[in-house]
Amino acid sequence: MKSCLLCLRADRPMTREHVFAHWLVRRVHGGRLIASNASRGGTLSTTAPVRIAGVTAAVCAECNAGWMSTLEDSFRRAVFARPQVGTLQAADRITLSRWFTKTAVLLAHARGGALVDAAQGPQLGCRHAR
Repeated sequence: MKSCLLCLRADRPMTREHVFAHWLVRRVHGGRLIASNASRGGTLSTTAPVRIAGVTAAVCAECNAGWMSTLEDSFRRAVFARPQVGTLQAADRITLSRWFTKTAVLLAHARGGALVDAAQGPQLGCRHAR
């Protein structure tokens, strides 16, 4: 059985997490954007380009519907709920840094790479990790 990239548990059902949420792709008009076509070694891949809305990574259902969903909602509020004038509040800076880190880790994994080693996945915010 495959384990979750983020919590390392293998005793949970796995789900497909969209690295870039559909609401975000629509909001920034990114429907035509494609993920990089380069492989880990920096050479061009022979696979067809993938639109960013279709880039997914396997994570457990508990991570996907739990802390990751909460982080996505916090990110949406921090970036789009109100006009941004001046310095970001500390809580919003933390939310943005966690969201960008989670997104970069999932994107690297979805493209066959690794941004962090497996033991660091649970440090991203998962509370049910081993």
